[in-house]
Amino acid sequence: MYGLPKEKLNIKRQTNKNIKSKYGYCKIKTYNETINVNYRKKKILSILEGTLKNKRLYSPDTYTRPMMSKVKESIFNILTHLNILNGYNINVLDVFTGSGNLGIECISRDVKNVTFVDLSLNSCRTVFENLRLCNIYDTNKKIIRADAMELLQNPYKFNVHEKYNLGFFTPPYEQIIYSDLIHNISNSKLFEEDGLIFIEYPKEINLLPKKVGNLIGLRNRKFGRTYYTLYVINSTGKYIPYQNENEFYPLHYNRKQRRQEKYIE
Repeated sequence: MYGLPKEKLNIKRQTNKNIKSKYGYCKIKTYNETINVNYRKKKILSILEGTLKNKRLYSPDTYTRPMMSKVKESIFNILTHLNILNGYNINVLDVFTGSGNLGIECISRDVKNVTFVDLSLNSCRTVFENLRLCNIYDTNKKIIRADAMELLQNPYKFNVHEKYNLGFFTPPYEQIIYSDLIHNISNSKLFEEDGLIFIEYPKEINLLPKKVGNLIGLRNRKFGRTYYTLYVINSTGKYIPYQNENEFYPLHYNRKQRRQEKYIE
């Protein structure tokens, strides 16, 4: 599969029953489950750096895939290199937030304005609990229960009037259509010039395009079955010197295949 899928993916992961998880997952509910239930919470996520370093966060019992720490470390290393995590001057949007892991990582690194978005009521409650766990109570941290597509298309419906410099999109792979998501991001009025957009996707897609509308690819990385692309939106050219075009090839290709397909000389 190449390009942007125009339908939902069918990629259920088969787990190895011989491997025991140290996290002791309980049975998950569907992603958009909204009923009020008591669920068993686990502190399975931790903050990597900053004032909250090593703080462990709750993970909601919903359709979530906790991000691998090496994936999070990779993206934050890039963001640090790009000098975007400069605290007071940026707004961060964490969509499909789950536990709030990425947004709280930003807060730990002195980012003051973070908006968490998820359709799952349990996820929104878990973000609230994690903020309270970290003693974060100020009004610059918003939790919005919303469908990502609706928010991107009409942010004013959810009383969102600010624009964002950094957006994280880590969707449940089977619940969204990637073509719709990426085009809605590209056309959204939510982002400033030279905003950075992180999109996680599964290996079955193979490769997201280097350019989609107002999005220009800067980085494309692989970590096992998890891939991600970092885009710049509404580019003025500020981040183009940091673009690595050599990363935009199907990440399962070896060097010979890349040469045959003319991704490299």
